[in-house]
Amino acid sequence: MQYLTKLSLFSCLFMSFSNLAIAKNAVRDQHYYTDAGYVSDEVCLERSRWWINVGLGGGGTLSKPAQAGLAGQFSFNGTFTPHTVLTVYSNALVTSDNDNGSYPHDESLKAIGDIGILLGYVNRKPQGFWSVSTGIAYQEVEKHIPTNGYWGWYNFTEITKSAALPIQAQAFWTPVRHFGIGIIGHGIVVPNPYVTALLAIQIS
Repeated sequence: MQYLTKLSLFSCLFMSFSNLAIAKNAVRDQHYYTDAGYVSDEVCLERSRWWINVGLGGGGTLSKPAQAGLAGQFSFNGTFTPHTVLTVYSNALVTSDNDNGSYPHDESLKAIGDIGILLGYVNRKPQGFWSVSTGIAYQEVEKHIPTNGYWGWYNFTEITKSAALPIQAQAFWTPVRHFGIGIIGHGIVVPNPYVTALLAIQIS
C-alpha cells in the first residue's frame, strides 16, 4: 500500500513537471515566432551578448593649463536586457611634458587614468549599435611639479587619487558576428576633467 502511494505521488510530480515543460515550450514558441518567421534561441539571446573593446586615440585635459596627448582604453561590455549595457573599463591619457627643459616652469600633468564601471542605454541594430552610459570610477593623476631643492631645480612627481564621475558614448558597426569597428568618446566630469576620442575594435 505504501509502495502504491509513493508511486502515485511520483506519477503526480512527473505529470506536473511535464505540463510545466510543455507550457514553457508553448510560451517560448509564441514569443520566438514573429512576422518574419521562426527565430532561433541563438538569435534571441543576442541581447545577452558580451564583448571586448580595445581603442587608441587622443585626448586632452579641460583644466588649466590644458594639455593633449595619446589615449587608450580597454573595456569589457555586455547587454543583459535589450536596452541596458554594462561596461567595466580602464582608460588612460599620457601627455607630453611642457617644461621645455628649463626651470622654473609651470607644473605639468604627465598622465591621467581611471578604472570604472558604467551602466547605460544601448540601441542595437542588426549591424551595429550605439550606447550612452555613466557610472563611478577610481582616478589617478600624475603631475610633475618644479621644485627648487638643495642641488637646484628638479621635478617632484605628485600622484593624486580620487573617485570620479565618468561619461561614455559608443558607436559601432558590426558587419560580422564576432567583429566590429567604431568610435568611443570618454570623459571625466569631476574632479580632474579630461576627454578622449578613440578608434576601437570590438571582439565578441
